[in-house]
Amino acid sequence: MPGADFAGEYGAVKSKEAILEDNAAMAAILRNMRVFTLLLAVAVVLIYVHLAQILYARFVKFPATAFLGTTDAQSVCAPIGLDEPMVADATARDFAVNAIRMIQTYDWTSWRDQINSSTSLYMTLEGRNNYRLSVSEWGIIKDVVAKYQNATATQRGPAVISRQGPTRQPDGTSRYEWEIVVPMTLIYRNSQDRRSENRDFYATIVRTHKSPLNPKGIAIGRLVSTQPVEEGGRP
Repeated sequence: MPGADFAGEYGAVKSKEAILEDNAAMAAILRNMRVFTLLLAVAVVLIYVHLAQILYARFVKFPATAFLGTTDAQSVCAPIGLDEPMVADATARDFAVNAIRMIQTYDWTSWRDQINSSTSLYMTLEGRNNYRLSVSEWGIIKDVVAKYQNATATQRGPAVISRQGPTRQPDGTSRYEWEIVVPMTLIYRNSQDRRSENRDFYATIVRTHKSPLNPKGIAIGRLVSTQPVEEGGRP
């Protein structure tokens, strides 16, 4: 029959009800897609509005160079820039002495953890990374471990500021620095032996942002040491 040949070649012809159901399903899919697109557009708009609010608050309403309230809440003052000293010279000297004393105090069992802890407390990120790399090259660490020693440090003379002032940093900013020379005596001892060594430490103290862990707003950016030239000796 002609109708049977047509159905066999092209498949069964859908009924009116099936066609209406397919159209309704397609309309529902399109409707859901339009709703999803609308919700997505609203979400994007809200994200941009929120981002604009954050940028406005950060750079316009509450900029980093805004004003700080005093403890009595009766007056305000502008914050001191990182290119200004912020602390007294004596505070910077005391900080350098205490930091070096702590960094140079460790023992043969936990020297790595102790040096990591003290450098995290007193040094900048770049400063402590460079210092920790140099520690691995120290022959003295191997000696302390091999002889089961404890290392301590005492100040043997006054700390002296050899240079200070704003200094341009690698990132292009300017920060106030103090170059401080601290004479120290390093002491290594165990239950049977004790020896000492004089070293002059050169600490570069850098202004940093204040934080609960760093209320003074200063840290060591670079720390090196040399053996001093003894009086009457040849350099």
